[in-house]
Amino acid sequence: DGNVYKTTTIGGQVWMAENLNYFDIEGAASSIKNDWCYWDKPENCESAGRLYTWKVAQRICPEGWRLPTKSDWESLLQEVGADSLNEILWKGSSKLKSKSGWENDGSGTDDFGFTALPAGMKFTTSTQDGFTYHGCSALMWAATEADGGAADSLAYHMYLDCSNDNAIVNTV
Repeated sequence: DGNVYKTTTIGGQVWMAENLNYFDIEGAASSIKNDWCYWDKPENCESAGRLYTWKVAQRICPEGWRLPTKSDWESLLQEVGADSLNEILWKGSSKLKSKSGWENDGSGTDDFGFTALPAGMKFTTSTQDGFTYHGCSALMWAATEADGGAADSLAYHMYLDCSNDNAIVNTV
């Protein structure tokens, strides 16, 4: 796409250190939109990258890159010293968050140059369609589909929030 993305190495894994901002040309040709700028404002893509469906996120990674697996997210959290409180909840994610931009004093220390941004989310249900949590959350997809999940309905992600220092690795 002509963009050059920052990277960081944490525990032997190389991570993109900024959000992907690739316009899905294949999706644009479809009648179903699969990627967005928050509030459909291009300036939000420039500052925080694009928002993608899980299906699109799997196929648009730059050559040589892939979505992390659930296990990759767990390894990353272990490497930065987060404590696993159970199979889903991890305490100590502020080392991954950017130093600014998070509401409710939820910014982090960005100790590892991961620079997680609170880019928010796009949601679509049978009764609602909209954007939410810009400035307060980051949801980053995993390549791992949940066991027993219907196609494109249950996939793992890593979630950060402005109201606490927790990371959640779960399905959505």
